Amino acid sequence: MIADTDFSSFFVRGLKSVFKEYAIELDSQPEAKLHDNKYIETSGVDILIYLFEEIEGFCVLSFAVDVATNITRSIDMDPDSVDDQITREAMAEIGNLAAARASAFLAKSNVKTNISPPSVFWGKGSHIYSMVPNLTRTLFHTQYGVVTLFSSVRLRKK
Repeated sequence: MIADTDFSSFFVRGLKSVFKEYAIELDSQPEAKLHDNKYIETSGVDILIYLFEEIEGFCVLSFAVDVATNITRSIDMDPDSVDDQITREAMAEIGNLAAARASAFLAKSNVKTNISPPSVFWGKGSHIYSMVPNLTRTLFHTQYGVVTLFSSVRLRKK
């Protein structure tokens, strides 16, 4: 296992893979940057997934409600039936898929990890604090608006 790995890159690859599968186009190449704060302020629909085993931390996918709703409509078989509950479930599934793919990419690099089921935050203004000092923020510019991926992951202390 590599000691100084940029774990955010695994989540960027995971989310890009999910977006490609659902034909969600990126306007630019996303690049992870250190976040200015030690916390994330929720922005409408936020999906939190914890990671554990050889690494510890979390990733959060953050969507404005209208962005999440439009993405859900684009992947739903009946776009007119999309409501808040369906949007929450669809965004949780996208978050789960992105974290699972990041976990698979980590496994290929000989880093064992497990992921928690997604927790959904609905509404603005809640704070999710990072206990890991390397909180990164990656903006994905899509045809539906901006999706933000936060990750804060480190090797687990033994």
